[in-house]
Amino acid sequence: MQSLTGKELTTALITLVLFLFLLLPGGQRILRAAGSPFQKILLPPTTSVSPLGDTLESNVVRFTSEPYQRNILVRTFEKTYTVGTTVTSDGALVGIVKESNPPYTTVQLVSDQQFRGVAETKDQTKGVIEGELNAIRLSRVPKNEKLQVGDELVTSGLDGRFESGIPIGVIREVFDESSLLKSAYVETYANLAELKNVEFSND
Repeated sequence: MQSLTGKELTTALITLVLFLFLLLPGGQRILRAAGSPFQKILLPPTTSVSPLGDTLESNVVRFTSEPYQRNILVRTFEKTYTVGTTVTSDGALVGIVKESNPPYTTVQLVSDQQFRGVAETKDQTKGVIEGELNAIRLSRVPKNEKLQVGDELVTSGLDGRFESGIPIGVIREVFDESSLLKSAYVETYANLAELKNVEFSND
């Protein structure tokens, strides 16, 4: 077996030490700030910027499914986002920032039971988007308003949380909510169960 040279052994030891250092809290952030020549090998790609905001490619690290909650944990390195910041995937609504503490940001998905927002169809039929853990529902729609399967749903901008026109999904089922109101189940454009790429709107 060919033995390592002194230089090769030193490089291997430094790489091992740096790799172990990454496991420490804040290790990635410190390594980036130091500008180490090993960061290209040891660290994931840095955040890139798109016209829609900051794009973090393949940095969804964990899904949480605690009772009544649907969140994702995103590795955002040294970047901090304001609570309530809009989060999308390929331009479609995913949720909002719930908490941001570098190097991670927690995103509340639209399927979370506490999520609320005002949405509308192209015919400007409006309703409230509510999460139901494994489904999305458009509720509180007056019965006399036009709403049918296949209608596309976007944010209305009336809730003060989102800009208008962000794609959400497609109406898949319409049913009576009460004698005066109706609701609909929505199939989201974003695959919330297999998110990998997310975009944060600019603060």
